[in-house]
Amino acid sequence: MREQENTNVLEPTYPCTQCGACCKVMHTVETTLPYDETGRCAYLVDAESPDGRPIYLCSVYETRAEVDCPTLNSMKPVDVPWFDFYAFMIRSCALLQESIGVDSSYKPQMTPDLAAILRSMSEE
Repeated sequence: MREQENTNVLEPTYPCTQCGACCKVMHTVETTLPYDETGRCAYLVDAESPDGRPIYLCSVYETRAEVDCPTLNSMKPVDVPWFDFYAFMIRSCALLQESIGVDSSYKPQMTPDLAAILRSMSEE
């Protein structure tokens, strides 16, 4: 969980696996971000996880809103419960990963702890 900027409201952390899928298809969305001929965002950085697996990091992650990153356009609608929103986003991510051939080991998961947090937030 992370605290939203300038508020005391906690926002759950999306279970991103850093596969880079959403940042490798920038040519399919309306954006002002620079990307190469394959659609890969110019801010995407190749890295390696502690266990040696390839991951992809955003070099402007903390300032994505300032650079008009389209991944922020999937903000949660007010009338959609947190659990439903995350379930939708996780499924959408998995479908995108599958469509561009990302290894299934990168598939994001709704852990029991995250599900419990989201359900409790949806009841508030």
